[in-house]
Amino acid sequence: EACKAIYQSKISHVQKDVAGTMKPFLSILGTGIVTSEGDHWWKQRLKMSHPLRQDVLEIIPAQTLFAVQRLFAILDQAAANSTTVPIGSLLRHLTLQVISGSFLSLSAQESDESFAKLYLPIVEESNLRVWYPYRRFTFFMPSFWKYQRNVYRLNAYVSGLVRKRWHVRRTEKAGSRQYDILDKMLEVYERE
Repeated sequence: EACKAIYQSKISHVQKDVAGTMKPFLSILGTGIVTSEGDHWWKQRLKMSHPLRQDVLEIIPAQTLFAVQRLFAILDQAAANSTTVPIGSLLRHLTLQVISGSFLSLSAQESDESFAKLYLPIVEESNLRVWYPYRRFTFFMPSFWKYQRNVYRLNAYVSGLVRKRWHVRRTEKAGSRQYDILDKMLEVYERE
């Protein structure tokens, strides 16, 4: 009951640890709904409440089912060949496939070949920065510059996908394809 009261009516009293725990991940989280607070958070939440509440429930289960089917196929093949499977890495990739498929309509293959290759090294370095905060300042180390390059490349990649989708939405006929969550979010901004 206490949790229900907090999350339903007193959510503004819950503070996010942006300066501490979340700080190493701000390069991928940005200043969006996950990290913002106060009026900025409330405005974003109002804009995204429908796409992130209703549409997610329509799109993500199908993507999750496809991911689980791919997982079973990999595990069945490994069992048949008596080989091991790096389950942690496999689950990270499947999670990204669900997210990128639901939000950006990326295929599992494109997710693995582009999105995961850019995103996962950033997350790994961010995790290291939680435990070793000094890594943010080691500009003399190759890992520092690799991280910077990966963040730049991921931003360019995702920005390119959003720009491309914006252009597609301007030139396509309504109902010519199935919309994903990015389309639903862009609809909100188009109405503004």
